Amino acid sequence: GPVSKSDRKRVNAVVYELMGITQSERCLIEDFVQVQALMIKGKVEKDAVRSPEEEEVSAYLETLRGQLDDYMEDAAQPASHQITAVCDHRTAMIEIVLCEGKPAEPVVRKANKTEADELKKTRARLLKKHRQWIYFDRNLRLYNKGRLYLFKPLQRIQWTRRQAILDADELIAEALGSSVD
Repeated sequence: GPVSKSDRKRVNAVVYELMGITQSERCLIEDFVQVQALMIKGKVEKDAVRSPEEEEVSAYLETLRGQLDDYMEDAAQPASHQITAVCDHRTAMIEIVLCEGKPAEPVVRKANKTEADELKKTRARLLKKHRQWIYFDRNLRLYNKGRLYLFKPLQRIQWTRRQAILDADELIAEALGSSVD
């Protein structure tokens, strides 16, 4: 008969262990199979562009923070990242702040009226400039006084652990590129 979801998870865990696949690589594989594969051949699967569940947003933020913090472990002065996501019903603005000491849990909260208005204005400007932004442009990134802001559509495909790893890699590469200049 068909293999149960829990049996598949156990088999995958054994295979990952035997092959020496890291936690980050597991996230990349699992999220590709479960989400990104839905988008192959230009087919937009509803489940890939639906709003992310609360636990998916939390998993994205924890993975993003973990990747950024892991990178900082090798720095001359180790530091951690405080991450806050402010969401309305269609988009989120993520604030990333480098801080000393033990990392705090990422925070997710609903936008207040002023923040919701700003998110709406930013979304409107992006859509006016790039009609297809909602599907093709990963993030809008803004840097301000040592803080980084990521503006992301609230679509599941943008909030996977895989995407968090890719976003962290881009942020690290940008930081390395700007420090070389």
